[in-house]
Amino acid sequence: MKTIIRGRDSGKAQELLQFAREENAMIITQNKRAFKVKAAALGFNDIKIVDYEDLANENFAIENSRVIIHNADAWMEELFFNTYGFDVIGFSATEEQAMEKYNYEKTLYKDIKQYIEDEKLNFKEYTKEDLYEKLSDELWDVDKITGNGPFGYASEEQCAKYVGDNLRLAFEALREFETRLKDVPDDFPAKYMDATVRCYLFHTVLGQVLDDLYEKLK
Repeated sequence: MKTIIRGRDSGKAQELLQFAREENAMIITQNKRAFKVKAAALGFNDIKIVDYEDLANENFAIENSRVIIHNADAWMEELFFNTYGFDVIGFSATEEQAMEKYNYEKTLYKDIKQYIEDEKLNFKEYTKEDLYEKLSDELWDVDKITGNGPFGYASEEQCAKYVGDNLRLAFEALREFETRLKDVPDDFPAKYMDATVRCYLFHTVLGQVLDDLYEKLK
């Protein structure tokens, strides 16, 4: 199985290098020179260490089955490697941290339901189908629902966490909208990806909310 190991918050460079050697993993870092010097001092000359300029080289080949990304905000790189069939695993994730993984579907469900309650919509005035069409149009560009408005759902830092917790889902959303990674804007890329995921799930979750609300009216 191909896996990505998140190297963020992973301790000293020596510990990361030792782990890379044990796992036969390639290291991606913004500080390739420092890592190479440290690896040479430890006698770990067999570890492949690359930076992001290497990744951009069209002749770059992925030879290792495991990759460690050493970067404080590596979700874009993780997403990049997901396109090569790599799965993402945590370098030192605890069970408690895994339980705190952001859930887009549950959050979107809650946000849409809250919006309907705040608007005090009279369900007797609409069929479920008509209300679905109405809300599909109204909510598509609402930041607090899809993040698809002018400001986004949350800060760039917070959106990076949301996307980082849901890389497989983010990749599915990109494919659905036929968007390539190189098309993601450089300014606020996490907000862009976050909105892409919410929009990808929006119509399905909206349908679930309305199904549940109209079921209660029976």
